Amino acid sequence: MKISVIIPTYNSEQTISECLGSLSTQTYSPYEIIIVDRKSVDLTVEKVKEFEGVRLILKEFPVLKGAVRNRGAGIAVGDIIFFCDADCIVDQRALEYHLKSYKSRKDISGVMGGIRNASSKTFVSVFVQKEEMANQWLRGLNPDGSCKIFGNTNFSMYRSDFLKWKYREDLVAAEDTELSLRISKEVKIIFEPKAIVFHHHPTTVQALFKQRKWWGEGIFGLIRYCKREVFDPDSRAYSVWRYLDYPEDHLHEAIFQDNQLLCDGCRAQICKIDTPRLPKHGESDEYLCRVICLGFASGILKQRTGIDYYW
Repeated sequence: MKISVIIPTYNSEQTISECLGSLSTQTYSPYEIIIVDRKSVDLTVEKVKEFEGVRLILKEFPVLKGAVRNRGAGIAVGDIIFFCDADCIVDQRALEYHLKSYKSRKDISGVMGGIRNASSKTFVSVFVQKEEMANQWLRGLNPDGSCKIFGNTNFSMYRSDFLKWKYREDLVAAEDTELSLRISKEVKIIFEPKAIVFHHHPTTVQALFKQRKWWGEGIFGLIRYCKREVFDPDSRAYSVWRYLDYPEDHLHEAIFQDNQLLCDGCRAQICKIDTPRLPKHGESDEYLCRVICLGFASGILKQRTGIDYYW
């Protein structure tokens, strides 16, 4: 079976070379590597051109990641498509383990591999990796080993099956979550922990807030397609998705309260919630959970009201 690797890029000059380098040393070589660039303004395209044999598709204007991945899948010729992000390093045997899963399980349509931290070890990146492991092993699996929710990096699928479904192209983020919820009862995606990709997790509190704010914007869009699943009590018991059904005034208050708990020496009557001020010395898991809540709630509020809380 042939594997086509699809990587969306946007201003990825810092990481794309390492990503492509890791794909050149695979124990099972990909049939092709397709880069779909979203109008990068840095040296991403020049970096990609240093690697022979890589197919480079240039979009004339920036588009959302769902559309970019669909574009790559549409021109791929492999039997299997493997999605990876530009800020990832693919373990040498990752594609080999993906392929083994397809050969050993005839009842599956796709494979989700494990994610590890490629960033320098800070209290933020270590926390994100713990969160990732919990999502993979505790929350993300059905009893038969299939995935409830899968990501869009280190994820592969039979091309013919993927083209029946595709990613939504109008979501800011969380297009992988939407696809998971849409096809979970139709196809089986299994988890293969030996297939590893190393991802550059956020290393600072500010970067974590920015990432989760972006995710919050995407999750807000899920309501249009997955309202029942999003508001399922089992999902919301541990999830920041609870912010989605807050009335507007309560959502403002939630952001205010999250920020108040994080501000260094905050006094409620003078706290300026339009500029979150987080102390640099907060290094507990509880503290970072509050950062995540603040980020998600801020992203949802931006989509609902247009109010944008910058760092």
